Amino acid sequence: DDYVTKPFSMKELVARVRARLRRPETEAAGQLLSAGSLKVDLTRREVTRDGKIIPLKPKEFELLVFMMRNRGRVLSRNQLLQSVWHYDGFDQTRTVDVHIGRLRDKLESDQDSTVWILTVRGAGYRFSG
Repeated sequence: DDYVTKPFSMKELVARVRARLRRPETEAAGQLLSAGSLKVDLTRREVTRDGKIIPLKPKEFELLVFMMRNRGRVLSRNQLLQSVWHYDGFDQTRTVDVHIGRLRDKLESDQDSTVWILTVRGAGYRFSG
């Protein structure tokens, strides 16, 4: 997952190999998404927060992954419907809102002030992790 151009020094090569060995295998392969204490293992389709597994339904998992991959971007309901549900032109459905609500309930705990999914009024949702 790295490339070194010629000529290179042995110190540079050894430093890059050591850095690669420090990373977990799933993260190195791009199969782990993380935001603070929230971790998503794409290979296992497993979501954990503070080391505890959070059971998600398939569409909730897909929605979370899509939002995490687009972290910081405002995603409209139509974008989410097209990308996660593969719907086209369903402007009036509340599917996204319902799934966002369920995802928030599962991800956010009362004692923690972390808000993972923000509502951007009139525009959509943004993953802020």
